[in-house]
Amino acid sequence: MSNENRSERKDAGKPGIPLERYAAGLSAVTLSAPRRPPPSGPLPEPGARKYELFQELSALSQEIHDEFSSLQLALADIKGRIEADLPAGSERPRPPAEGPEPHEKAQAAPVPPPARRPADGPVPVPCPSGAGPGFLAVPFLAAAVLCAAAFALYMFYPARKAVSYFALPPGRTAGLCLDPYGTRVFFSDPQRQLLFTVSAANGRVESVRSFPAAAVTGLAFDGSAFWSSGGKAIYRYKMNYGDWTGDAYPVEDGNAYWLSWDGKNLWSAAPEGALRRYAAEVPLVEDASYPLPDARTAGISIYGGDLWLLEPGGEKLTVYGLNGARPEPLRSSDLRPLLKKNSAISDFAVGGGYLWLITENPSELARLDLKRLKFAKFYGK
Repeated sequence: MSNENRSERKDAGKPGIPLERYAAGLSAVTLSAPRRPPPSGPLPEPGARKYELFQELSALSQEIHDEFSSLQLALADIKGRIEADLPAGSERPRPPAEGPEPHEKAQAAPVPPPARRPADGPVPVPCPSGAGPGFLAVPFLAAAVLCAAAFALYMFYPARKAVSYFALPPGRTAGLCLDPYGTRVFFSDPQRQLLFTVSAANGRVESVRSFPAAAVTGLAFDGSAFWSSGGKAIYRYKMNYGDWTGDAYPVEDGNAYWLSWDGKNLWSAAPEGALRRYAAEVPLVEDASYPLPDARTAGISIYGGDLWLLEPGGEKLTVYGLNGARPEPLRSSDLRPLLKKNSAISDFAVGGGYLWLITENPSELARLDLKRLKFAKFYGK
């Protein structure tokens, strides 16, 4: 080792050694700033994090509350079954006390049950654990009784809900009829000479238009033309390009008051007159005649091949068969339990499975489901 290296080694550990000799080496050393780790995503705001925790806590609290409520309901159900199984006048079983001393337990002997006499009847069969004698029979019996009562009310005592009422516009109404499909109802205001079209589904007025017929007493619709009566003649009106065209057909005895269309033929009748059937052709040709039954009626309706008559007060709706030389009564129904009190019927029509009425006091259009009516059959003559 040279003397210079030895002197540097000796001087390295001594304080106050000048660093001029290391200046060149130190100047060649460069220091760079340490690299920072890449920044992570933005931290959630404290308020948002608190809201999430609050939601989780609320959900957990709701689950605990629901579970507790279900347990309470189950406990109440078990308690009710136990109380229902206890015989009348008996006391609830009390929880056992701390218990007597050992010598008292030895002295207490079980008391045998009293012997049953033959007159007491058969010994009851023990029920399964947790079930009383009527545990299963009572609910099923109650359900059967309720079902029978509901069926009886439906079949024999129709409720007022079987009738739907729709308010009529102010004015006098006359002539009630339906289209061949039972989807629309028509009636007229003879004073203002208006024709109303009403939806059979909801009772809403679909259209009101002028109608040339005056003094209308009967109205019928065959799907393309309207027929009206006013006493001495039957009139046929048809709409052509927005205008009515009409034809008149005199009645033989000058007596036509009510009209009805059965899907194929036009029928007419009058109080104390005859029931006539006309062939579906123009001009009208009468092809059948029947004596009208001696009964007060608010109109006529031919439905299902039968004649329907209704008393103005709604006391009796009677169905007559038309297979013989004269109408024969088949069945009848009293409508008074279904209609409003003191309501008078001015006209009616049957079609589409419903009975339609025009009532006065108040003036309304009523719809009754024929399936809900209770009919009494006629036997013999």
